[in-house]
Amino acid sequence: MQHLTDNGLSPHDRPRMYVKTAVLIVWFGLSYVLLVFAATTMWEAIPLALSLAFAMGASASESSTTPTTTRTRIGRPSTV
Repeated sequence: MQHLTDNGLSPHDRPRMYVKTAVLIVWFGLSYVLLVFAATTMWEAIPLALSLAFAMGASASESSTTPTTTRTRIGRPSTV
């Protein structure tokens, strides 16, 4: 709790993160379902496979966009 008050962060949930997570889950799910069940030609499968790859990349980078605070060797906070 001290970390949140020191950095001016709210201890409550952020609704924008729920929306972003929902968009990524829908994007991933729709890309997967269309790729597996609807793509009948290579020209349909390639863009869907790329969409699936981008959805996976976007969801993997979601956690790396927020800087985290760690302790250095001498105990001072440092953002990574």
